[in-house]
Amino acid sequence: MVDYLLFAFGMLVVILISFDWSIFNIIFGKVVDAFSQFERQYNNQTAVKGPPPTDHHEHLVSDFMSEVFLWSGLTVACGLWHLLGNFLSLAAFQLFALRRMRTIKRLYMEAILRQEMAWFDKQSSGEFASRIANDFKKFEGGINENLAIFVYHAISVVISLAVGVYYGWKLSLAVMAIFPLTAASSVISSRMQAKLSKREMEASSQASSVAEEAIGAIRTVFAFGGQRKEKERYERAVKPAMLAGCRRNFISAIDSSIGWASMYAGLAIGIWYGVHLIVDESYSLADVVIIYWSITSAGYNIGYSAPYLESLKVARAAAAGIFEVIERKSAIDPFSSEGKKLKEGYPADIE
Repeated sequence: MVDYLLFAFGMLVVILISFDWSIFNIIFGKVVDAFSQFERQYNNQTAVKGPPPTDHHEHLVSDFMSEVFLWSGLTVACGLWHLLGNFLSLAAFQLFALRRMRTIKRLYMEAILRQEMAWFDKQSSGEFASRIANDFKKFEGGINENLAIFVYHAISVVISLAVGVYYGWKLSLAVMAIFPLTAASSVISSRMQAKLSKREMEASSQASSVAEEAIGAIRTVFAFGGQRKEKERYERAVKPAMLAGCRRNFISAIDSSIGWASMYAGLAIGIWYGVHLIVDESYSLADVVIIYWSITSAGYNIGYSAPYLESLKVARAAAAGIFEVIERKSAIDPFSSEGKKLKEGYPADIE
């Protein structure tokens, strides 16, 4: 129950602080518009009537400073809430992950002890140690603060796009025209990374088994001079993991490059089309700034979420091997209460 409360609380805080990006963009647009309005009014007064009267000038400056102070205060308030919200959400998700991993490790250990001996003959003892040392850590990386940060960026993308479309759908659609390329790249890379992550972890487990086997029988290895042979055997076992990791990182780099290139291409379209909308239609400077930075924020959040999305993919691949053992039903379960039981009190005298 506590785990679910921690998860729900952390998720609620993450959703609330996800609005900060859009609020900052709106405030920035309003501040830029306030500067523009003040400069235009001041220049118009100076050009038409010469230097403005002192009272009018003070009133103009007072209104301008009041508006700037208002938006500045809202910015400070949002910043403080963002600081507090980040701390609360990350702490909640970290506690949730630690408690969940404690339960999963207990279930994993119970599942191993529950299996029949024939199953152990097909497994390697080093593989279990490797899973506990590596796979559990990778799985924990998918449900701790990495999950909170990914959710934060994902919700920020949706909110930023909604704000951009609200203030001007034409400019927003023009900037987002390049986004399908980013989405297609992410989908393809996600599938390939999931396959390569699983292959990498399987190869790493086998390599760890080889290393543990050699170290466990190190006296025998030295007695027969098998150091070079064991080294070559470990290199052959670890090479598939290295190749899978290199391919996974290469695909991740291509996906990230396509995402950032698409974002900058969309922003270039937005700058060019935004000027036309100001001149030809009723778009204000504040509208263009808010739309521009909202779509920019969505693009940045997509780019920032990529490493955390990769952590989730790796965690999913690691969880597959862990839960495969946990969910396996043993042919001879010593913890099961089913079946016939021998009566107690049988004599066991040995002559």
